[in-house]
Amino acid sequence: MNLKKYSKFGAVVMALALTSAAQAGYINGTIGFVGSATLNNSNIALATAVNSWSGAAAGGLPGAGAPITGDFIGILVGAPVTFGSPWTFSSPKVGLWAVNGFTFDIGSSLVSVGVLGGQTFLNVSGTGLIKKAGFTDTPGVFSFTAQTPGVASVFTFSASGNAVPDGGATVALLGLSILGLGGVGRLVRRK
Repeated sequence: MNLKKYSKFGAVVMALALTSAAQAGYINGTIGFVGSATLNNSNIALATAVNSWSGAAAGGLPGAGAPITGDFIGILVGAPVTFGSPWTFSSPKVGLWAVNGFTFDIGSSLVSVGVLGGQTFLNVSGTGLIKKAGFTDTPGVFSFTAQTPGVASVFTFSASGNAVPDGGATVALLGLSILGLGGVGRLVRRK
């Protein structure tokens, strides 16, 4: 019996187990923001970008913005939020917002405009990545809304990350396939 072979096998299994356990978790939950946005056109229906932001805060007014839930729960309602500008609605944006170590990068978006009761509404929604040290970068969805009047529009922004981690199954399958290839290699060498 060759103990050296078994100790190598044990080391590989242990390394795979530790790799699986060391994976960071995904970000789950929702967060919303409110504030004012200066658009690039006084006609909200023709706006294509936010030129600047002011008064951005975490949480939301009753009925506006998303509640703070999940991994965002440590962020206080009213906490100041840093928004990057300018933001062109149809373009990806790295670092759109940051609060308490969380950041959000926009990947893609869809713009829609509507009118209700004589008021024009702008809605930009899409996907991006929510990031924070100690977590795995997490795909998320967002929605930005603004309404008339004019250039300095009140806005709400909400984001949520609801990725489902695989619990290390991918790493385990990779490890098993590597071990299988090692076994095939030994069979080929014996022939």
